[in-house]
Parts: sequence; structure tokens; C-alpha cells
Amino acid sequence: MGAVAADEMDAMTPVLQTKYVFSLAIKIGAPIAAGDLGYGVRRIIPILGGELHGEGIKGTIFPYGADFQTIRPNGLTEVEAKYAFQMDDGAIVYIENVGIRFGPKELLDRIARGEIVDPALIYFRSVPKFGDRGREVPLADGEPVHRRRRAPPKGLHRNS
Repeated sequence: MGAVAADEMDAMTPVLQTKYVFSLAIKIGAPIAAGDLGYGVRRIIPILGGELHGEGIKGTIFPYGADFQTIRPNGLTEVEAKYAFQMDDGAIVYIENVGIRFGPKELLDRIARGEIVDPALIYFRSVPKFGDRGREVPLADGEPVHRRRRAPPKGLHRNS
């Protein structure tokens, strides 16, 4: 077997293509400090409700659930949100979102103070789990926004 040329490798590498599915606008409560774990600080952010909207779909986020965060000493935030929503057709959907948020310390400090930060300067990605979706893997990107002024998030995308 010979070495594979770089252009052959590029031709063999699949390209990830995404399609917008929906956006979530989630109302959150004040963060609850839940202690130092030794490798990071735990925070719990209550989910107070919200809305889901996309092309041909609409729903309401229940006022239950939370975003459980571990903030590492370097500022990397591990997120794990668990909540549910009801579609306008009555279907109930449970979702678990696992991901990370990271950026320059000064910007992360501003977010912690509730200030608005340009979302292009913060890396914030998650993988929501809805159950068995076959070959589709949902990917989400998010935007840190001010607690009192919620802008719509970028939304959920799925590979196609």
C-alpha cells in the first residue's frame, strides 16, 4: 500500500452540510451557585419557559428544567441542559443539550456580569438529544445574551 496524496484525502473526506430546523428563545432565572467541585464551579440556571419556532413548527418551552454548568478555572464552561417543550400539535418533546462555551477571559467575565457580548467572539456549541433520529445528528450553536434582554439564538441545525 502506498501513501495517499493530500488531494485524494480531501476527495475522501465527507463534507458536513447543515440545514436550519428551529430556534429556541429560552427565559432563564438567576444562576444558583452550587459549590466548588475541585475542578470547577457548579452553577444551576433555572429554565422559566420560552418559545420554539421554525419553518412550519412552533412550540412552547415548559417552565421546568435547568441548565447545569461546570465552569472550569480556565473559563471553559461545560453545559448540560434538560427541559421539555410542547409543539402546537400537542406533541411533548424532552431534550437534553450537552455542550461547551469558551472565549477570552475578559468576555466571559462580561457574560457573567450579564453584559451583552458579540456572539461571534464566543465559541458555544452543543449536541441536543431528542431520541433515536436515525442518521440525523442535531447540532446547535448558541449566543450568550443579556439576562434581561433575550435575543433569539442562532438555532438548531441538523446534518443532511
